[in-house]
Amino acid sequence: MSKGEETKQKILQNALVLFSKQGYAQTSIRDIALKVKIKAPSIYAYFSSKEELFESVADDVMSDYLNFVRQKATDIIGLSKVDKLYTFTEQIIEYLYEKDLAYFVIRYSVDPPDQFKDAILQRFNEVDEEIKKLIRDIIKPELDKYINEDTIISSFFCILDGILLSIGNSSREECEIRLKATWEVFSRGINKKH
Repeated sequence: MSKGEETKQKILQNALVLFSKQGYAQTSIRDIALKVKIKAPSIYAYFSSKEELFESVADDVMSDYLNFVRQKATDIIGLSKVDKLYTFTEQIIEYLYEKDLAYFVIRYSVDPPDQFKDAILQRFNEVDEEIKKLIRDIIKPELDKYINEDTIISSFFCILDGILLSIGNSSREECEIRLKATWEVFSRGINKKH
């Protein structure tokens, strides 16, 4: 990687952290430059504006998240249906912690800046559609054993929403405890009673 590409990646990584923690409006080019240890005007050699930098960060985050979801669809083959869903959920937690993306996802899925709202929500919808597709693929072969598909999907998204809030407000251990407790109820609830 060239020095210029390395600097660009540092700018993107530090912008991600600052946009996530401080918010778009409260983060300045100067703040990002200080974190990267370069002069503020140097950022403009890579990005024409703060808006372009934010769009690049958002695009990187959402592309990475979407690719992660698509990859995980192939990583959970061979497990039971409920175990596939649980493993996928655990992998999302691991991914968000490992990549430091949780705060970005939490902040901008709930309150994106007005000028980026449509684009960001469209990207979140792409990820949501991929997750829905994965859930349908998991439960479809045995759908007659489960309650309504849309109910399962809605419930699963409620679990994901809760996990995101837990990641933002609790320790990792507490997040995992909450997931296990919630999953016990979810896994029993999605099966049809015979």
